Amino acid sequence: FRALEAAQRAVSIDPHWAEGHFTLGRAETAVRDFKAACKSFEIALSLEPEHEDASEELKIVRELARRRAAKANKHPRLEKVDAWSARLARKVSRAKCRRRPTWQEVDWQQHNLAARDLMAFGRDSLENIERVHLASDPHSFQDFGTKYQASSTPVLLEGAANHWPAMTSWTFQRFSNDFGEAKMVCDHRYGVRMRMSDFLDYLEQQQDDSPLYLFDHRFA
Repeated sequence: FRALEAAQRAVSIDPHWAEGHFTLGRAETAVRDFKAACKSFEIALSLEPEHEDASEELKIVRELARRRAAKANKHPRLEKVDAWSARLARKVSRAKCRRRPTWQEVDWQQHNLAARDLMAFGRDSLENIERVHLASDPHSFQDFGTKYQASSTPVLLEGAANHWPAMTSWTFQRFSNDFGEAKMVCDHRYGVRMRMSDFLDYLEQQQDDSPLYLFDHRFA
């Protein structure tokens, strides 16, 4: 995603640089914005007609656009979905760039933590800690101070919030319906903001080691 923004900046600085438009076309192809990619490759060829790579890429992206159009005729919503995906990719790219300006996209997933069982690292320790389920034994909390706090004994309290309405009513779909247009703070230190609906879409598909997260310093 940063490649897309870098190429956009390059052609804005020098709109007559064929290689800049070619690079932009490659970046637009990567985010599946084929219409924009076609235009970028065409501009590159108009500035440098002998640019063989741009000519080849234009043929490829035109074919991809043709296939998409064919599918869209069978499935009219497909084009809208692809356009939304490209828009979300741009939004997330801008947010990430502000959050960690020196990182490339690969840096966000370099350790592949999303595919790992992170609980396995602490499972042995957690199994050695006593658990108290408050929903099944509500009186067990009465001696918490003397039994656990006074002796600094660790304990896991379970089920304390089971009866909260939020446990069933707070869903991604409800947040999207009620607050989808609201601009949320992802990181107040860098002024990173995203619409709630965009953040939820990102959250459901992200594979980052250190994902973007909601944080509003007014409540913390």
